[in-house]
Amino acid sequence: MAPGTSGPLVSAGQLAAELAGTDAPTVLDCRWRLAGGADRAGYDEGHLPGAVFVDLDRDLSGPPGRGGRHPLPDPDAFQAAMRRAGVGAGRPVVAYDLAETRFSAGDAALYARPGDTAELAGCVERLLDDGELRQRMGHEGRRRVENELSWARSVDSLAQAYRRVLRNGVEPRIRT
Repeated sequence: MAPGTSGPLVSAGQLAAELAGTDAPTVLDCRWRLAGGADRAGYDEGHLPGAVFVDLDRDLSGPPGRGGRHPLPDPDAFQAAMRRAGVGAGRPVVAYDLAETRFSAGDAALYARPGDTAELAGCVERLLDDGELRQRMGHEGRRRVENELSWARSVDSLAQAYRRVLRNGVEPRIRT
């Protein structure tokens, strides 16, 4: 348990102090659904103190257009958005357990059921209590970004997909 806490839940002030530390987790709240878009209202109704709302359209994607509705963002713009949210190399992340989050973070995050702030607080406490877990998750996040989610790898995957479509004579459909 983190110093100065007396149970699994801490006050907003205590959690804010923990999150401000050099070894604190980054807590992102990216509520977004394919059928409804960003859920800022859900975040505003209730979220873990210290959690940062990130918007898929604004923070995690490039402008819609020929590349699709949510194309990969410019690497510099994405890096700037993640830095504004407090994400840094080697820092663990706690997030709600959504398909989109699992794809991005993989094993570099702990997950809580969407909207379950008590479970999310438990994940934060687990990270605060376990320095080895924080370090392992930080290394995994860095490895994942450098090896699996890098811009170069994404470009290769996208180019392969386009080649398959063109090879099979299927006309690509582009939404605007």
